[in-house]
Amino acid sequence: MAGAGYSVDKTFTDDETFEWSLSLSSAGDDPIIWDDYRAEYTLTREGCSLARLTDESAGGIEASEIDGELILTISDPSLKLRPGTYRHGLRLIEIANNKATQIFDGTVTITEGNFR
Repeated sequence: MAGAGYSVDKTFTDDETFEWSLSLSSAGDDPIIWDDYRAEYTLTREGCSLARLTDESAGGIEASEIDGELILTISDPSLKLRPGTYRHGLRLIEIANNKATQIFDGTVTITEGNFR
């Protein structure tokens, strides 16, 4: 089975709000019409789904377009992660035909913070 096109690894402490951003752009000359897609992000640990965030859910993925680039901010303030390693991934789904393309997979590492 082939993996995603990119690997994205993130590190946070258990004292932080789970939030980060990434930018996507078209590799070709034709700009992508981002309104034709919806985004879906998942976070798992040992095969158990901890979060499934979409750009259609409140507090999940905020999408904005700037100069042809799609800026995604992934956020879930209610998510409190314990120290350890998690798997995560992002896919874009074409709304017209439900075709899914995985953009990245990788790991999220949570370390012990200094606040108690």
